Amino acid sequence: MYPTRVLLILHRVSVKCFLMLPALLSDSLRRATSGAKWALLLTLVNLGLSVLALLPVILWLNAVNSASLFAERLLKDTLDIEWLFVALRIGKSAFPIRLAITSGLALLIGYLIITFLSGGIIATFAPREAPRAFWADCRRYVLPLLAAGLLTGLLLAIAGGVLVLSWGPLYSLVTENQTTPWRADLMQWLGLGTGLAMFWSIHLVMDYLKLALVVHAPQRSWKGRLRAWWGLFVHRPGTTIGLYLATTLLWLLVIGSLLWLMGQVTPVTWFSAALLVLLSQMLVFARHWVRLVFIAGGCRLLETVP
Repeated sequence: MYPTRVLLILHRVSVKCFLMLPALLSDSLRRATSGAKWALLLTLVNLGLSVLALLPVILWLNAVNSASLFAERLLKDTLDIEWLFVALRIGKSAFPIRLAITSGLALLIGYLIITFLSGGIIATFAPREAPRAFWADCRRYVLPLLAAGLLTGLLLAIAGGVLVLSWGPLYSLVTENQTTPWRADLMQWLGLGTGLAMFWSIHLVMDYLKLALVVHAPQRSWKGRLRAWWGLFVHRPGTTIGLYLATTLLWLLVIGSLLWLMGQVTPVTWFSAALLVLLSQMLVFARHWVRLVFIAGGCRLLETVP
């Protein structure tokens, strides 16, 4: 009796998901495309911070190679990668430290800027019962989104630690006294799959939490927003997980295609280097656009939660 009831519930959930998800995904793609300016804005932020992080490389190369030699090397038809690495090693330990500091600061500043902008971007996809100002929404939601991001990082660290501490003894137990490597290979694949599933699930739950913190903020208290977030997994489990899975597959398809194109760019010349830079920025834009697809669909789902 009980298993039959469970199967009936699962059947109803799958049917609702099958009927709702295609329309939701189509609407999300349309809204994300119409709001592609936000992906372009985030791409420009990434480009500016990348230039800021690479600026010490240019200044260092100019300083250690003299201006004339540096200019001569830069004006060659092809990039001398070996010369580039030799030039970077001239500074010994000083250059990597400076580059690490600059890159770390750029990453931190980029994370704070993107978190700040995310509140206003999510709010543009939320239902508008009253006029909303973009920059005001950015200021209003930056602290909740920053806290959610820190909580996500903490959960990922805990999950990674638990996986490392528990998988080692299990791996040793299963592969003990093995005569063929198939058990070791199987455990490695199982460990990789388990880790990816754990991290993906954490991102799934926390990304919907970030949306719930913004979408119902004008109408609901903190408790009401958390209830709406939890209601997604209670009332719309199939569609909620299906949307996130669909956007993950879309991300893999788009990013994989661009990475394949980048791998075809040879040999290394200034033209090909410029093309690689262009493709890398297209990759960043595509990543943010797929994120907009999820935001648009997640906001629509949150509108249906009582």
